[in-house]
Amino acid sequence: MKKAFTTPASLDRELEPSPDMKERVTAVEKIVGYSFKNKRLLEEALTHSSFLWSASYQRLEVLGDSVLNHAVTNYFFCMADRRKFNEDQITKLRSANAGNLKLARVAVRLGLYPYLRRYNTSGLDDKMAMEFR
Repeated sequence: MKKAFTTPASLDRELEPSPDMKERVTAVEKIVGYSFKNKRLLEEALTHSSFLWSASYQRLEVLGDSVLNHAVTNYFFCMADRRKFNEDQITKLRSANAGNLKLARVAVRLGLYPYLRRYNTSGLDDKMAMEFR
């Protein structure tokens, strides 16, 4: 029987991060309590699009947004039986709990923001400092 879904071989490989990201990747692994097999994917996830010399998180963001939206929707959908949420309420709950601002707050609260590789982002840095004091 043929598999319906396969993982690209590049995702399964054990890869170390680039030397300039090794400390950041190790620190983030400690914060999240998980050791990544392919550390280059974590490096990519920690790279802002302002850093033009490497792949940024934008490609992974598409996948992550889909997975997160599914997980959050599923959670509130399952709760709907008990709390009688309707479709509109589930949609609003998902937006409130899986939106960029909410996720940025979680990242800052966990101490992940300093490990984001970025270039010339003083506006973003100022916004993070003001928004999440």
